[in-house]
Amino acid sequence: MFHESVLNDKTLDRFICNYTSCPISCKCYYQPTKMKVVLHCAGRNLLEMTDLNLKELDDRLVYREVKLKYEESKAEVNLQHNSISRLSAVSYLGKISLLNLSFNNLKDIDPDILLKIPKNAVIDLRSNPMLRKLPKEIASFESSNVNISFLTLDCTCEDEMYTWLPDWIKASGTHKQIDVFCVIDEENVPASDISKQRLGCTNFIPLYITATVFVILLILGVLAIYCRYELYLLCRNRCQSDNSNEMHKYHLYIAYDDQDAILATWIIEKFCPSLERRGYVVFLPSRDTRPGTPKEEEIRGAIKRSQNVVFFLTDDFVSGKDLWMMIEYRSAWNNFKENVSRKIILVDNHYTKRGKIQINSLRAIFSVGILIHFHEDVINKVCRHLTLPKGHDDFHII
Repeated sequence: MFHESVLNDKTLDRFICNYTSCPISCKCYYQPTKMKVVLHCAGRNLLEMTDLNLKELDDRLVYREVKLKYEESKAEVNLQHNSISRLSAVSYLGKISLLNLSFNNLKDIDPDILLKIPKNAVIDLRSNPMLRKLPKEIASFESSNVNISFLTLDCTCEDEMYTWLPDWIKASGTHKQIDVFCVIDEENVPASDISKQRLGCTNFIPLYITATVFVILLILGVLAIYCRYELYLLCRNRCQSDNSNEMHKYHLYIAYDDQDAILATWIIEKFCPSLERRGYVVFLPSRDTRPGTPKEEEIRGAIKRSQNVVFFLTDDFVSGKDLWMMIEYRSAWNNFKENVSRKIILVDNHYTKRGKIQINSLRAIFSVGILIHFHEDVINKVCRHLTLPKGHDDFHII
């Protein structure tokens, strides 16, 4: 047919279709014989990439074959010698076969927009003095198709251009990329020669690891100094067992201030009898100390023969002023450290503040050890921490 012969006649290069939507002073046309859209806006003082309505010709192209070729056509865009500062998401990005942005004022290149351009496109970015960085995505294009001559870049360790730019430039051939420099210490260095060592980049990962390990060790050191008793108790509690081959005469030693008449009466008349009805053997100093025996010696001996010790906290005790309770506590703590089956139980009947406790190990027990508040059913809670006497399996108090 006639239109096919015309369409295939390669001598008819002047057969073109102009775009009425073409920006003023630009040339925009479709050349069917070469299947290309031409947008020529060189030297037009443009501040941004101009767009073009490619759908304009849809209604004007009559023949189906021509329309099909139009849909497959590529765009050649010449925007050199303008003042364009950035890439724009124009409608023809996906059709570009040639993009000339040389001699402009490009400041940066948006990677997302760049990746919309076909990978086989030819891109000219020469002589853009304000373009100081190149995105790594530009390396997805054949370096021989991208011209970055006469660019002076700010190459740093952070942008990591040294990891890909030198090899990419070298792959294009020496004739393609001319005078591409990186500024290093106020000196222009050929971009093809930059390296991690040339930039003076330090591998920060080992430093971070070293710093992290140092901080962890420092924290552990501080904890070991200021929280050594707490750490000891936490570790001890993980391996503590109620089963022990060591025989004890007493299940529980009771340490309290016998000058507190109300507390002493409650312990003698209720606490001790309740435990003993359950089968526990209890040592109560005010009741069980033998007359004529040195008190300190009696205390140490009784605590050594006791599997557990319960302390009723007082202000004088936690501040270290109660002499006899301090003797009881030191003896209990020494035995406590020797055998993991032993327990020290604290009963707080004075709403004690942790900050008032002057004894470090006692403060640790108060924080992470066995602490029972007086209003919390003391008898039952104490029994839960004691080994059940043989022949007794009922924990309910009668």
